[in-house]
Formats: sequence, structure tokens, C-alpha cells
Amino acid sequence: MSEIRGAAQQIQGAQAVSRDSQQQQQVRETREQRAEDQARAAEEREMRAETRTASTQSQQADRQERTARAQAAQRQEAAENQQRTPAGQGQDGPGGGGFDAFA
Repeated sequence: MSEIRGAAQQIQGAQAVSRDSQQQQQVRETREQRAEDQARAAEEREMRAETRTASTQSQQADRQERTARAQAAQRQEAAENQQRTPAGQGQDGPGGGGFDAFA
């Protein structure tokens, strides 16, 4: 009988070791999965940050381009206005000044 009891205890011990081994394996797999999930989330955050940076840079470049075009248009308009206004006459026409209009 003691042999049977000893064999049963050995079987139970082996089963306990097997369960512990399975639990440890599950813990390792869970840790690995968590690490992979965290790495994936970090990559996604980095990609979103890069996308935001690229978008911000694009918007800034667009603003600079619009500003440059507006400034060029203003310079061209100022140059055209100078060409239309004869020298020495000002914008009030011949006799200029505009102060004696109602004198």
C-alpha cells in the first residue's frame, strides 16, 4: 500500500510541477504580449507625432508661401501705382497739394 501511496504522491507532485510550469509559461506569454502591445502603442504614438509635425510644417510652408505671394502682389501694385503717378504731381493731379481746392 505504501508503494501505491508513494506513486500517487509522485503523480500529484508531477502534476503540481506541470501546473506551475504552465502558469509560469502563461505569465511569460502575458508579459511578452504586454511588451509587444506597449511597443506597438509607442510606435503608433511616434507615427502620430511625426504626422502632426509634418502637417504643422506643411501648414507653416503654406502660410509662408501665401505671405510671400501677398507681399509680391503688394510690391507689384506699389510699383504700378508709382508708374501711373507722374513725377511731381502727387495723387491729387496737376497743381497737386489738395489744400486750395476750396479756397
